[in-house]
Amino acid sequence: MRALYLDLAHPARVRLDGPSLLILRADRARTRHPLTRLARVVTTARVDWQTEALIACLERGVPVVFTGADGRLAGLCLGATLREPGLGEWLDDFCRRDDWRPRFEDWRLAAERRAIRSALAGLGLAATDLRPAALRNRLDAFLARPRAPAHARALRRRLEAPLAAQVAEALARRGVDPVMPGLARRGLCLPHVMRRIVAWRLVPLAASMLREGWVPSPGERCGAALVARYEREAPALERACRALIDDLWDWLRNTP
Repeated sequence: MRALYLDLAHPARVRLDGPSLLILRADRARTRHPLTRLARVVTTARVDWQTEALIACLERGVPVVFTGADGRLAGLCLGATLREPGLGEWLDDFCRRDDWRPRFEDWRLAAERRAIRSALAGLGLAATDLRPAALRNRLDAFLARPRAPAHARALRRRLEAPLAAQVAEALARRGVDPVMPGLARRGLCLPHVMRRIVAWRLVPLAASMLREGWVPSPGERCGAALVARYEREAPALERACRALIDDLWDWLRNTP
């Protein structure tokens, strides 16, 4: 299974053609992508989606992430059909507790601190301040030398869109539907929480790209070069997603 990126220089249309997505463009031949081979889809505002094509993705458990004109994450679509039941029910039961919010926040903070320490260690930096906001500013400044920190922030935001799709896919495979009523009523958006934690794993990739001279341009979103670099790291990021989900599941099962 693979990811499909629909970040096109010219408008395109996505239509359902039997068990496949059909991509139509005026400047090149049509392409067909069987839904059974798709892990996730990342798409931009310049792509016109047929409702039936989007529904087919949702019915088959293929997450679809939409990015805005600036390449940032705009929204996420997940279907009600999940591939592996289990963790969703655990989460729903846990969120019925009166003390679920502070307990869950304890787990989130601990998981994010571990991810932060890993990112700092990979760059050879000391862990002097583990507050996420302070660390993001510090890492942006470090990564962008001698360029402006704005370049590092722009790159980080562009990388987070395909990561959102990968996190959503990993959760769907483990039986988590973030729009299930039990979670939504309690204000838990697990894909957002998990993406923020796993996003620290993008720091080494951003550092490498910036060293090679990557500079954002206004028209670039999930361009081919960025996608190619991201997909080279996708297996390691998938392992990080799975490890984080496993950690959450173990924590839920062992929380008194």
